[in-house]
Amino acid sequence: MNEKEKEYYEKFKSTEISNEDIKKGEAKAKNLGDKKNDFLLLIEMLKASFSGEHPLSAWAIAAIIGAIIYVVSPIDAVPDFIPVAGWLDDGAVVAVAVKALEEVIKAYIKYKREKINNKWEELEV
Repeated sequence: MNEKEKEYYEKFKSTEISNEDIKKGEAKAKNLGDKKNDFLLLIEMLKASFSGEHPLSAWAIAAIIGAIIYVVSPIDAVPDFIPVAGWLDDGAVVAVAVKALEEVIKAYIKYKREKINNKWEELEV
């Protein structure tokens, strides 16, 4: 973990996120343009971790929570009520989180593919 990642982790490691925050994030995802699917994947990964389905490191959880809180918060670098620009900074935060979590995301996608393949194999028997 580099210094920026450590700083980001320290900022959000003790932040709690509620189901309401997650639902707000899912609702606001439509405003993130090409980052919508990345953001929804981060939410899916967090839910999978919280349910015990797919464990994530504390650092990864903190990074995801930080991105979600930033997107759902009306108070950020460029307020959301400012057309277009208000969502650009949110998209940038999602992009930074996705880049920082690149290996974690690859591992999660591999896990999901294996899970799907196993279900198909069960159906074939």
